Order: sequence, then structure tokens, then C-alpha cells
Amino acid sequence: MDRSRADEPTAKQGLAVPETGWASARRHPQVDQGWVGLPPEDEDPVFGLPAESWRYVIGQLRRWDQVDGRVNPLDNEDKEPRFLTLDGMLENRMG
Repeated sequence: MDRSRADEPTAKQGLAVPETGWASARRHPQVDQGWVGLPPEDEDPVFGLPAESWRYVIGQLRRWDQVDGRVNPLDNEDKEPRFLTLDGMLENRMG
């Protein structure tokens, strides 16, 4: 993450999310049974993030989808931007 242009709370949030994910992966009961010390790919990870962090993730997915749309416009074969499916799924899980 480029912290030189981010405000301090955004930078902290941006760093906390992956750190939480890595810590969760290290505690997984099947750690080291996947690639490079990670759980197997077919295991669903569990991340103990607060709702505020999940909203941050959703916002970043939407932000970068807009950037991707400007850089790589959709063609006729693309049905929708790739991150919108993921951010919608996360939003549904949050309730």
C-alpha cells in the first residue's frame, strides 16, 4: 500500500486487513498442508475482522473496480466488473 498519499486511519486500516488474514492463516489447523505454509486452497478461511474493516474492504474493491474499468473497458464477453461479484457477496454476508 502506498502510504505516502493515504491519511493515517486509511493506512492503518489498509495494513490491518492483510495482517489479520495472515495471522488467521498461521493459526489454521491445517497450516503447512497448502502452498508455502498456508492452509489448503479448499479450506474456507475465517477472518475475525470488525464490520468497519469489512466495509473498508468492500469500498476498496469498488474503488479498484472503477479504476480497472477505466484502464480495461469491458467488452461484449464481460458481463460485469470482476470485483462487483465479490463485494456483493461480502455485503450479503454482513447482512
